[in-house]
Amino acid sequence: MKKVLSVALASAMVLGMGANAFAITYSTGSNDEASWPKGFAFDGELFVTNADGDIITDATTALNDNESVDFEPGDVIWMPLYAEDQLVYDAKYQTSTPDKDAISAIRLKDAVDVSTVADLHLGSDGETYYWQGTSTVYVVDLDENQYLVSTGTVKDANGKDAKGYRIVEVNVDPIPATIEYDGDTRTVVDNSERYYVGTTAYKTEAAFAEAAAKNPNAEMYVTVNVKAEEGRDESVGKPFVDEEEGYRVAWGNYTGNIDKNWSINLIEASTGVAELIEKAELYKATATDYASYEQYTDQIMPNAVYLKITLKDEWKTVDEETLKYYVYIADNDSGNETNQVWVEGTYVN
Repeated sequence: MKKVLSVALASAMVLGMGANAFAITYSTGSNDEASWPKGFAFDGELFVTNADGDIITDATTALNDNESVDFEPGDVIWMPLYAEDQLVYDAKYQTSTPDKDAISAIRLKDAVDVSTVADLHLGSDGETYYWQGTSTVYVVDLDENQYLVSTGTVKDANGKDAKGYRIVEVNVDPIPATIEYDGDTRTVVDNSERYYVGTTAYKTEAAFAEAAAKNPNAEMYVTVNVKAEEGRDESVGKPFVDEEEGYRVAWGNYTGNIDKNWSINLIEASTGVAELIEKAELYKATATDYASYEQYTDQIMPNAVYLKITLKDEWKTVDEETLKYYVYIADNDSGNETNQVWVEGTYVN
Protein backbone atom coordinates (compact mmCIF):
# COMPACT_ATOMS: atom_id res chain seq x y z
CA MET A 1 0.00 0.00 0.00
CA LYS A 2 1.39 3.39 -0.97
CA LYS A 3 1.93 5.84 1.87
CA VAL A 4 2.82 9.40 0.97
CA LEU A 5 4.73 11.89 3.06
CA SER A 6 4.86 15.36 1.57
CA VAL A 7 6.97 18.19 2.93
CA ALA A 8 7.00 21.74 1.67
CA LEU A 9 7.71 25.28 2.74
CA ALA A 10 4.68 27.23 3.90
CA SER A 11 4.20 30.97 3.61
CA ALA A 12 4.74 33.18 6.63
CA MET A 13 0.96 33.28 7.08
CA VAL A 14 -0.66 29.85 6.95
CA LEU A 15 -3.53 30.19 4.51
CA GLY A 16 -6.57 28.10 3.86
CA MET A 17 -6.49 26.15 7.12
CA GLY A 18 -10.02 27.04 8.07
CA ALA A 19 -11.54 28.00 11.39
CA ASN A 20 -11.15 24.51 12.85
CA ALA A 21 -7.34 24.47 12.74
CA PHE A 22 -5.92 23.55 16.13
CA ALA A 23 -2.53 24.69 17.46
CA ILE A 24 -0.37 22.54 19.73
CA THR A 25 2.60 24.08 21.51
CA TYR A 26 5.48 22.09 22.96
CA SER A 27 8.17 23.54 25.21
CA THR A 28 11.79 22.67 24.48
CA GLY A 29 12.39 21.31 27.99
CA SER A 30 15.75 23.07 27.94
CA ASN A 31 17.25 25.04 30.83
CA ASP A 32 19.81 26.72 28.58
CA GLU A 33 19.82 30.20 27.14
CA ALA A 34 20.62 31.19 23.59
CA SER A 35 20.23 34.20 21.36
CA TRP A 36 17.96 33.75 18.40
CA PRO A 37 20.26 32.53 15.60
CA LYS A 38 20.62 34.70 12.52
CA GLY A 39 18.67 33.18 9.64
CA PHE A 40 17.24 30.43 11.87
CA ALA A 41 15.12 28.19 9.61
CA PHE A 42 14.16 24.69 8.59
CA ASP A 43 16.33 23.66 5.65
CA GLY A 44 18.12 20.70 4.12
CA GLU A 45 16.47 17.29 4.05
CA LEU A 46 14.02 15.64 6.39
CA PHE A 47 14.73 12.00 7.22
CA VAL A 48 12.75 9.33 9.07
CA THR A 49 13.79 6.55 11.46
CA ASN A 50 11.55 3.67 12.48
CA ALA A 51 10.63 2.39 15.94
CA ASP A 52 13.85 0.37 16.07
CA GLY A 53 15.98 3.43 15.35
CA ASP A 54 16.87 2.35 11.81
CA ILE A 55 16.84 5.00 9.11
CA ILE A 56 14.25 4.56 6.36
CA THR A 57 16.49 5.32 3.42
CA ASP A 58 13.73 5.99 0.89
CA ALA A 59 12.04 8.48 3.24
CA THR A 60 14.69 11.20 2.98
CA THR A 61 13.26 14.22 1.21
CA ALA A 62 14.15 17.86 0.80
CA LEU A 63 11.92 20.27 2.68
CA ASN A 64 10.44 21.54 -0.57
CA ASP A 65 9.83 18.20 -2.31
CA ASN A 66 7.08 15.59 -2.48
CA GLU A 67 8.14 11.96 -2.07
CA SER A 68 6.41 8.59 -1.69
CA VAL A 69 7.40 7.02 1.63
CA ASP A 70 6.28 4.56 4.31
CA PHE A 71 4.99 6.39 7.38
CA GLU A 72 3.96 4.14 10.27
CA PRO A 73 3.44 4.02 14.06
CA GLY A 74 6.66 4.55 16.04
CA ASP A 75 8.40 6.46 13.23
CA VAL A 76 10.51 9.48 14.16
CA ILE A 77 10.65 12.47 11.82
CA TRP A 78 13.94 14.41 11.92
CA MET A 79 13.74 17.97 10.57
CA PRO A 80 17.09 19.84 10.50
CA LEU A 81 17.39 23.47 11.55
CA TYR A 82 19.92 25.74 9.88
CA ALA A 83 21.40 29.15 10.68
CA GLU A 84 24.20 31.45 9.59
CA ASP A 85 27.80 31.26 10.86
CA GLN A 86 27.71 27.78 12.43
CA LEU A 87 30.37 25.55 13.93
CA VAL A 88 30.82 22.21 12.15
CA TYR A 89 31.28 19.17 14.42
CA ASP A 90 32.65 15.71 13.73
CA ALA A 91 33.03 12.50 15.76
CA LYS A 92 35.39 9.55 15.50
CA TYR A 93 33.67 6.18 15.15
CA GLN A 94 35.19 2.70 15.41
CA THR A 95 33.26 -0.41 14.43
CA SER A 96 33.44 -3.55 16.54
CA THR A 97 35.82 -6.32 15.50
CA PRO A 98 35.63 -10.04 16.33
CA ASP A 99 38.21 -12.03 18.28
CA LYS A 100 40.85 -13.65 16.07
CA ASP A 101 42.35 -17.07 16.76
CA ALA A 102 46.07 -17.82 16.65
CA ILE A 103 47.07 -19.53 13.40
CA SER A 104 50.16 -21.67 12.82
CA ALA A 105 52.29 -22.41 9.76
CA ILE A 106 51.11 -19.69 7.38
CA ARG A 107 53.23 -19.73 4.23
CA LEU A 108 54.89 -16.45 3.31
CA LYS A 109 54.48 -15.57 -0.35
CA ASP A 110 57.68 -15.39 -2.46
CA ALA A 111 59.90 -15.38 0.63
CA VAL A 112 62.91 -17.00 -1.08
CA ASP A 113 64.64 -16.46 -4.42
CA VAL A 114 67.29 -18.85 -5.81
CA SER A 115 69.36 -17.89 -8.86
CA THR A 116 72.47 -19.13 -10.69
CA VAL A 117 75.47 -16.80 -10.80
CA ALA A 118 77.89 -18.99 -12.79
CA ASP A 119 78.33 -22.57 -14.08
CA LEU A 120 81.95 -23.73 -13.73
CA HIS A 121 84.27 -26.70 -14.06
CA LEU A 122 87.35 -27.48 -12.00
CA GLY A 123 90.69 -27.72 -13.80
CA SER A 124 92.94 -30.75 -13.74
CA ASP A 125 95.16 -29.10 -11.13
CA GLY A 126 92.26 -29.37 -8.68
CA GLU A 127 92.49 -25.66 -7.81
CA THR A 128 91.60 -23.48 -10.79
CA TYR A 129 87.98 -22.88 -11.81
CA TYR A 130 86.93 -22.08 -15.37
CA TRP A 131 83.72 -20.96 -16.95
CA GLN A 132 82.15 -24.28 -17.79
CA GLY A 133 83.36 -25.71 -21.12
CA THR A 134 85.86 -22.88 -21.70
CA SER A 135 89.48 -22.06 -20.91
CA THR A 136 88.51 -18.77 -19.25
CA VAL A 137 89.56 -18.68 -15.62
CA TYR A 138 86.92 -17.77 -13.04
CA VAL A 139 88.13 -16.44 -9.69
CA VAL A 140 85.72 -17.72 -7.06
CA ASP A 141 84.94 -14.98 -4.52
CA LEU A 142 81.62 -15.79 -2.87
CA ASP A 143 79.33 -13.19 -1.32
CA GLU A 144 77.67 -13.96 2.00
CA ASN A 145 74.52 -15.30 0.34
CA GLN A 146 76.33 -17.30 -2.39
CA TYR A 147 77.19 -20.99 -2.36
CA LEU A 148 79.52 -23.20 -4.46
CA VAL A 149 77.76 -26.51 -5.07
CA SER A 150 78.74 -29.58 -7.04
CA THR A 151 76.77 -30.40 -10.19
CA GLY A 152 78.43 -33.70 -11.14
CA THR A 153 80.53 -34.45 -14.24
CA VAL A 154 80.71 -31.88 -17.07
CA LYS A 155 83.02 -31.27 -20.07
CA ASP A 156 86.00 -28.92 -20.05
CA ALA A 157 87.25 -26.82 -22.97
CA ASN A 158 88.88 -29.89 -24.56
CA GLY A 159 85.79 -32.06 -24.24
CA LYS A 160 87.22 -34.05 -21.39
CA ASP A 161 85.32 -34.96 -18.24
CA ALA A 162 85.69 -32.50 -15.37
CA LYS A 163 84.01 -31.82 -12.07
CA GLY A 164 81.17 -29.35 -12.48
CA TYR A 165 80.26 -26.64 -10.01
CA ARG A 166 77.67 -23.89 -9.78
CA ILE A 167 77.64 -20.66 -7.82
CA VAL A 168 74.11 -20.25 -6.48
CA GLU A 169 72.75 -17.11 -4.84
CA VAL A 170 69.95 -17.48 -2.27
CA ASN A 171 68.01 -14.43 -1.06
CA VAL A 172 65.58 -14.88 1.83
CA ASP A 173 63.23 -12.03 2.76
CA PRO A 174 63.36 -10.76 6.36
CA ILE A 175 60.56 -12.07 8.55
CA PRO A 176 57.88 -9.32 8.70
CA ALA A 177 56.32 -8.06 11.91
CA THR A 178 52.84 -8.32 10.36
CA ILE A 179 51.29 -10.10 7.40
CA GLU A 180 48.04 -9.84 5.48
CA TYR A 181 45.95 -12.97 6.02
CA ASP A 182 42.33 -13.54 4.99
CA GLY A 183 41.80 -9.81 4.54
CA ASP A 184 43.23 -8.85 7.95
CA THR A 185 46.57 -7.54 9.15
CA ARG A 186 47.94 -10.08 11.64
CA THR A 187 50.89 -9.89 14.04
CA VAL A 188 53.63 -12.48 13.54
CA VAL A 189 54.82 -14.41 16.61
CA ASP A 190 58.49 -13.70 17.32
CA ASN A 191 60.84 -16.56 16.36
CA SER A 192 57.98 -18.63 14.94
CA GLU A 193 59.50 -18.86 11.45
CA ARG A 194 60.26 -22.27 10.00
CA TYR A 195 62.11 -22.94 6.72
CA TYR A 196 61.38 -25.85 4.40
CA VAL A 197 63.18 -27.40 1.45
CA GLY A 198 61.04 -30.24 0.22
CA THR A 199 59.72 -31.96 3.36
CA THR A 200 62.73 -31.09 5.53
CA ALA A 201 62.33 -28.27 8.06
CA TYR A 202 65.18 -25.99 9.12
CA LYS A 203 65.18 -23.76 12.17
CA THR A 204 67.77 -21.27 10.91
CA GLU A 205 67.93 -19.18 7.77
CA ALA A 206 71.56 -20.14 7.15
CA ALA A 207 70.86 -23.89 7.12
CA PHE A 208 67.81 -23.31 4.93
CA ALA A 209 69.73 -21.20 2.40
CA GLU A 210 72.51 -23.77 2.07
CA ALA A 211 69.98 -26.55 1.52
CA ALA A 212 68.11 -24.42 -1.02
CA ALA A 213 71.32 -23.80 -2.96
CA LYS A 214 71.99 -27.55 -3.16
CA ASN A 215 68.41 -28.37 -4.18
CA PRO A 216 67.33 -25.49 -6.46
CA ASN A 217 64.49 -27.46 -8.06
CA ALA A 218 62.89 -28.53 -4.78
CA GLU A 219 59.84 -26.82 -3.28
CA MET A 220 61.03 -24.26 -0.72
CA TYR A 221 59.06 -21.95 1.50
CA VAL A 222 58.92 -20.17 4.86
CA THR A 223 56.09 -20.35 7.42
CA VAL A 224 55.19 -18.20 10.42
CA ASN A 225 52.60 -18.22 13.18
CA VAL A 226 50.31 -15.29 13.98
CA LYS A 227 49.06 -14.20 17.39
CA ALA A 228 45.54 -14.47 18.73
CA GLU A 229 43.88 -11.06 18.95
CA GLU A 230 41.09 -9.84 21.17
CA GLY A 231 38.34 -8.00 19.34
CA ARG A 232 37.29 -4.47 20.18
CA ASP A 233 33.91 -3.04 21.06
CA GLU A 234 32.16 -0.46 18.96
CA SER A 235 33.06 3.03 20.16
CA VAL A 236 32.11 6.59 19.35
CA GLY A 237 34.21 9.57 20.40
CA LYS A 238 32.84 12.86 21.69
CA PRO A 239 31.88 15.53 19.15
CA PHE A 240 34.73 17.87 18.30
CA VAL A 241 35.44 20.85 16.08
CA ASP A 242 38.22 20.35 13.53
CA GLU A 243 39.92 23.72 13.26
CA GLU A 244 42.38 22.50 10.61
CA GLU A 245 39.66 21.45 8.18
CA GLY A 246 37.68 24.66 8.53
CA TYR A 247 35.36 24.63 11.49
CA ARG A 248 32.74 27.27 10.72
CA VAL A 249 30.37 27.64 7.76
CA ALA A 250 28.41 30.63 6.56
CA TRP A 251 25.21 28.56 6.41
CA GLY A 252 24.74 25.12 7.92
CA ASN A 253 23.21 22.92 10.58
CA TYR A 254 22.48 24.90 13.74
CA THR A 255 24.81 23.61 16.48
CA GLY A 256 24.25 26.18 19.22
CA ASN A 257 22.24 25.94 22.44
CA ILE A 258 18.49 25.42 22.68
CA ASP A 259 16.88 28.30 24.57
CA LYS A 260 14.43 27.54 27.37
CA ASN A 261 11.99 30.12 25.99
CA TRP A 262 11.76 28.67 22.50
CA SER A 263 8.68 26.64 21.63
CA ILE A 264 7.61 24.13 19.01
CA ASN A 265 4.34 25.12 17.40
CA LEU A 266 2.36 22.54 15.50
CA ILE A 267 -0.84 23.56 13.73
CA GLU A 268 -3.30 20.91 12.62
CA ALA A 269 -4.47 21.37 9.06
CA SER A 270 -6.61 18.26 9.48
CA THR A 271 -8.11 16.73 12.60
CA GLY A 272 -6.53 13.93 14.62
CA VAL A 273 -2.87 14.96 14.37
CA ALA A 274 -2.49 15.32 18.15
CA GLU A 275 -3.65 11.75 18.66
CA LEU A 276 -0.81 10.43 16.49
CA ILE A 277 2.12 12.32 18.03
CA GLU A 278 3.85 10.95 21.12
CA LYS A 279 6.14 13.95 21.52
CA ALA A 280 7.84 16.79 19.69
CA GLU A 281 11.23 18.04 20.84
CA LEU A 282 14.24 20.06 19.85
CA TYR A 283 17.05 17.54 19.98
CA LYS A 284 20.82 17.79 19.75
CA ALA A 285 22.20 14.86 17.75
CA THR A 286 24.82 12.78 19.53
CA ALA A 287 28.00 11.22 18.22
CA THR A 288 26.17 7.89 18.31
CA ASP A 289 23.41 9.29 16.09
CA TYR A 290 26.10 10.45 13.67
CA ALA A 291 27.79 7.03 13.64
CA SER A 292 24.44 5.33 13.02
CA TYR A 293 23.16 7.48 10.18
CA GLU A 294 26.03 9.31 8.46
CA GLN A 295 26.45 6.61 5.81
CA TYR A 296 22.80 7.07 4.79
CA THR A 297 22.35 10.85 4.92
CA ASP A 298 24.58 13.90 4.92
CA GLN A 299 21.98 15.72 7.03
CA ILE A 300 23.21 14.23 10.32
CA MET A 301 25.88 16.00 12.35
CA PRO A 302 27.00 15.71 15.99
CA ASN A 303 25.61 18.58 18.10
CA ALA A 304 23.26 19.70 15.32
CA VAL A 305 19.74 20.61 16.42
CA TYR A 306 16.70 18.85 14.95
CA LEU A 307 13.00 19.01 15.45
CA LYS A 308 12.15 15.39 16.26
CA ILE A 309 8.52 14.37 16.02
CA THR A 310 7.94 10.90 17.46
CA LEU A 311 4.74 9.15 16.42
CA LYS A 312 2.88 6.91 18.84
CA ASP A 313 3.53 3.20 18.68
CA GLU A 314 -0.17 2.51 18.20
CA TRP A 315 -2.91 4.61 16.64
CA LYS A 316 -6.19 3.57 18.18
CA THR A 317 -8.43 5.90 16.20
CA VAL A 318 -6.79 5.67 12.78
CA ASP A 319 -6.57 2.76 10.36
CA GLU A 320 -5.59 4.82 7.35
CA GLU A 321 -5.93 8.56 6.86
CA THR A 322 -4.18 11.44 5.18
CA LEU A 323 -3.23 14.03 7.76
CA LYS A 324 -1.52 17.38 7.45
CA TYR A 325 0.10 19.79 9.89
CA TYR A 326 2.28 22.90 9.88
CA VAL A 327 5.19 23.39 12.23
CA TYR A 328 7.57 26.20 13.17
CA ILE A 329 9.85 27.24 16.05
CA ALA A 330 9.20 30.48 17.93
CA ASP A 331 10.97 32.57 20.55
CA ASN A 332 8.31 33.34 23.15
CA ASP A 333 10.21 36.41 24.40
CA SER A 334 11.17 38.17 21.19
CA GLY A 335 8.44 36.87 18.90
CA ASN A 336 10.98 35.62 16.36
CA GLU A 337 9.88 32.64 14.30
CA THR A 338 11.44 30.22 11.86
CA ASN A 339 9.89 29.56 8.49
CA GLN A 340 6.83 27.33 8.60
CA VAL A 341 6.85 23.93 6.91
CA TRP A 342 4.02 21.52 6.44
CA VAL A 343 4.07 17.75 6.63
CA GLU A 344 1.38 15.69 4.97
CA GLY A 345 1.22 11.93 4.93
CA THR A 346 -0.91 8.84 4.66
CA TYR A 347 -0.61 7.30 8.11
CA VAL A 348 -1.34 3.58 8.24
CA ASN A 349 -1.54 1.26 11.26
